[in-house]
Amino acid sequence: MTTFPWLFLYKTCQGRLCFRYSHYQPSSGDSSEIYAEVVKGLGETLVGAYPGRAMSFVCKKDDLNSPKVLGYPSKPIGLFIK
Repeated sequence: MTTFPWLFLYKTCQGRLCFRYSHYQPSSGDSSEIYAEVVKGLGETLVGAYPGRAMSFVCKKDDLNSPKVLGYPSKPIGLFIK
């Protein structure tokens, strides 16, 4: 099998919030729930090794109006571009 290197180029926008979500609850494996994390700033704030936690929550896929907060935000910084 031959593999090829990939290069992704994209324009960075001046975002105020970054989020990621999973279509299942990774802690329990429950596929009836959506899990999400939100931080201020760019995605590097979320995935980088910065101290603190993102705001995280879960909600049932059939009841999106009733999220349950799992963790409150405690990251002391947000990474932004000018």
